[in-house]
Amino acid sequence: MGTGSEPSLGEKLRVATIASMGTIIEAYDNFLTALVSTAIWPFVFFPKFNPLVGVLAGVTTFGVGLASRPLGALIFGHFSDRLGRKFSLIWTLVTMGGGTLAIALTPSYQSIGILGGILVIIFRIIQGMGFGGEWGGATAILSEYTLRSRWRALWVSWVPNGVSFGLFFAALAYVLLSLLFPKAEIISFAWRIPFIIGAIVILIGILVRYTLSESPVFSKLLERGDVARAPSIDVLRKYWKKILMLSATWWYVIGNGFLLNTVAVGIMLSTKLTLLEAYTTVIGAAVVGGVTAILGAALADKIGRKKTILISSGITALVSFPYLYLLTSGNFYLDFLAQSMWQGVLFIGQGVGAGALFAESFPTKYRASGVGLSFTFGAAIAGTLVPIVSQTLIALSHGVSKAWPEIATLVFLVALVSFLVGLFIKDTSKVDLEK
Repeated sequence: MGTGSEPSLGEKLRVATIASMGTIIEAYDNFLTALVSTAIWPFVFFPKFNPLVGVLAGVTTFGVGLASRPLGALIFGHFSDRLGRKFSLIWTLVTMGGGTLAIALTPSYQSIGILGGILVIIFRIIQGMGFGGEWGGATAILSEYTLRSRWRALWVSWVPNGVSFGLFFAALAYVLLSLLFPKAEIISFAWRIPFIIGAIVILIGILVRYTLSESPVFSKLLERGDVARAPSIDVLRKYWKKILMLSATWWYVIGNGFLLNTVAVGIMLSTKLTLLEAYTTVIGAAVVGGVTAILGAALADKIGRKKTILISSGITALVSFPYLYLLTSGNFYLDFLAQSMWQGVLFIGQGVGAGALFAESFPTKYRASGVGLSFTFGAAIAGTLVPIVSQTLIALSHGVSKAWPEIATLVFLVALVSFLVGLFIKDTSKVDLEK
């Protein structure tokens, strides 16, 4: 198919499914890590630490995977913009799968001491690099297959909306573990089972991606010999201001979103909710977020990308304090409401910011690199900052009851920054993606 013809609905659906498959798989693996970092890993890899310090160590282990994402975006963005979207999308899964399987097989503190925690950090870095490279290539290929659709934001949102499915399956996995195993056995060995399953599913995803056809827009670029020699470096040099601004519009989603899956779980456990109850709130949040992400993307096709981001980040700022207040209630139903409300508001902008807005902000020759770096800088900054600072505040305040207003202030400020930066970005709804 050339760039002069519109792909059929079947072609669009096939590419959307294969592109988003990687996000679903990788989000599943990433959220597995998020969910165990505060509830399980302090007992497995950091048992000799003070309990609050052990939780902080677990959250930090999760955070290093986010910090390594820009390196993955830099490496795989280069290959995606130079050799093709398909090539990089296969190797991002290989990288992610290797890191995931290695985490599942890492011996505990009882077996090899602190070396186990160090190895998990290394494997999280590898895992994070794979996920960092995934987003740019998947978003680029899907946006290029649907470039003429009047529902382009909705189509491209398949990639970021895969996060909701990954979160759902990760939380479901640990709900099932909570039903099938006592907590002692989950800590001993059962937490590894979902990681092993994730590695197997990644292998299937690699095989499926071999059937993917290259983006027609990028194929045309190759035919013209117009690919950049060092696209990742070039896009940083030419578009660094745009990358930083786009990443800042995304802070409120990525930073405050990871709060829901890491620190929030620890907060609920500290108020005497069970693991089953805490993970059930995450499942509810994933379902609500999946619905609002679709609605947000459709809204962006109607009123524009910029307005949708401003609506989502603005409401997030407004509900920051009610969210944290409800989260500390110790009541399952109020916590379920809080988690669902939080994810629902955040994900209005989920499918727009790191989807259509990012893809439409860069020319074809730099698209995968530009999208990947914009996404991963946001993840590395806010995705690391919010959970780690939140857990530090809890440790310094000697408990959630005193720390929650400070955490609420933090997430409010993150959302406010995203809102203010969003005022200065350009709407990209009418951009020609063939350029």
